[in-house]
Amino acid sequence: MTTPRWRIWVDWDGDGVWGETGEDLTPEVLRLKWRWGRSLPDEHTAPARLDLELRNDGHKYSPPNAASPLAGNLQAGRRLWGRFAYPYDDFSGVNGTDPAGRSLPVGDGFSWSKQNLSSNGFQVSNGQLRAVTGGFYDALYTVNFGDADCHLGLHYRRGSNGGGGLVLRLVDAFDYLRVRFTAAATVLESVVFGWASSIRTGDALTAGVNYFIEVEMHGPSIRLFATDLDAGSVERKEILDGGGSAGNRTATRHGLWHNGASTADRWSDFGGWRSFFYGRVESIAPNPAGDEPTCRLTARDELRRLETVGIHNLISGANLRSGDVVNKILTWAGFPSGDRQLDRGRVLVANGPRALWRAPARRALGYAQEEEDGFIYLDGLGYLRLEESGHRGTGAHTAPRVTLGTATGSGPYLSGLAWEGGDDGLENRVGFRYRRLQSQGLQQVWRLREVAAIPPKATRDFLAESSAYDAVDRVRTPVSGTDYVAKSSAAGAAPDLTASLSVTLADAANFQGRGRLVRVVNNHATATAYLTLLQLRADRAYSYSEPTIYQAADGVAQGVHGLRSREIDCRFIDHYAAARDVAEARLARKKTPKPRLRLTLPPGGANLMQMVHRRLSDRVRVSYPAMGINQDFFIEQMELEAAAGEVTAQWLVQGV
Repeated sequence: MTTPRWRIWVDWDGDGVWGETGEDLTPEVLRLKWRWGRSLPDEHTAPARLDLELRNDGHKYSPPNAASPLAGNLQAGRRLWGRFAYPYDDFSGVNGTDPAGRSLPVGDGFSWSKQNLSSNGFQVSNGQLRAVTGGFYDALYTVNFGDADCHLGLHYRRGSNGGGGLVLRLVDAFDYLRVRFTAAATVLESVVFGWASSIRTGDALTAGVNYFIEVEMHGPSIRLFATDLDAGSVERKEILDGGGSAGNRTATRHGLWHNGASTADRWSDFGGWRSFFYGRVESIAPNPAGDEPTCRLTARDELRRLETVGIHNLISGANLRSGDVVNKILTWAGFPSGDRQLDRGRVLVANGPRALWRAPARRALGYAQEEEDGFIYLDGLGYLRLEESGHRGTGAHTAPRVTLGTATGSGPYLSGLAWEGGDDGLENRVGFRYRRLQSQGLQQVWRLREVAAIPPKATRDFLAESSAYDAVDRVRTPVSGTDYVAKSSAAGAAPDLTASLSVTLADAANFQGRGRLVRVVNNHATATAYLTLLQLRADRAYSYSEPTIYQAADGVAQGVHGLRSREIDCRFIDHYAAARDVAEARLARKKTPKPRLRLTLPPGGANLMQMVHRRLSDRVRVSYPAMGINQDFFIEQMELEAAAGEVTAQWLVQGV
């Protein structure tokens, strides 16, 4: 049985370079288990998890083994990148041959076809494709993936200035999309009647560097990602965003292109590559027992880290959308700015500030998700995504990507099905409880309630947390004599040592919202300073008004199913329109039970295409006449297991 091509890399030395000696674990993988998505009715996505069982001959993956070639680098926390491909061609075989007509070694029934009529083309050479010059037309070689929205990937090295690249969604030799890699930019073009026009440009690839290029196609959206395999200067980067304007949305042929003028570019390892996991190794567990020692690696994505990062900050600004709110939370949590693909969402914060005080980043993201009525998760490239509430009703989600049935035939099929009614996700009365903040003007927002002793040349930090006000803004730097006073004794006796103190607001980036970190330094050489006064004042001290509830209800659903009520205590929404719109959208989505199915996809060519190329939130149709099922579902969770050449998958789907 044909199986996907796997690549599992761990950046053991932490330098951001993938593909160094010992970092490709693929030959040692005995068993793989991957889980991604959310377990309904829980609406929050759990961190994606990847479990690997590795062949551990010579105890290569045993951390205490000083003789291991990886000794000293076998540490938890290293980045792990997993990707798979179906179909796939490594271009092994007889050198000097043209790939036209060549069957792909991974992918039953997939083969190369040549669309141009001139003599120029490609030649196989030591596992690579090289351009053959000459002829009158561009060289176009494609594989019919049977899917306009597949993932695509390859190893590529640019040598020319725009003489080579990719062809996507080809209709015929005069109608297709093209990606050119020039010295100045990566260019997405539309070719119509043989004439090319630019759609979007992105970052250029450095000449002579080996890259892994991944193309993500979804409806009108086409995005390109590049990973520098040589130097790590681009660990993983989006180099082009097609901007949702790409055409040819039903064409299923994708492949390679060059202009017949240059032989400098190199193409290799072409296929339906899709990154499915990008995270960190969490544990390494060698098992020395038995005839064949093994080692188990467990990894999770960065949602795991966000569970423990605390937020102490203030969201300020007007007319902030949920995407703005999520961006602020991620920035404070230290999540890289380049690792986000966020929908804008609806306006949540219209007026006053919002304090996130002592809130874990994951929980704060959960608040934003509930108030947007959207979906937040990390994709297989390590990009955090916010899908706004309207996301599934637009673009590529309005029609099923595939129909799964019970007959094997030549199409994708399921071999097992578990059915749930979805009653536990029902809500037929929804209330959004929101409150406005009102500024009380200049106020004392905190005061030290003890007399603190600070030894000479010592420093003390105080977390000045307001208990009287819900949010504070424009905290004033403490003023000597007004905001702090120090004496030579706890009773407040002279002499006055206030002048010996320096008082500052420390770590301003991490502590604001309901308080600040106050740092007091006693600069006196010999005397202990006793703080008889230490206070903070803020120009704007906010208190919540009485809460307002917008409530949406459905009497028909209540009559059939009984009262199923849910109340959202808003952390960000502060205005009627947002509370109304989200409550109504949530009610429309959840007022009736949504059936849920757990589908088992056994191995097989058509099923492998679905395992590799489908993603969370894709719409699929399930047709199972014996159970009376013939409707559309959204994919909510994906699981996959591979061992001994066999691969199976399970999807959790929920009715549209």
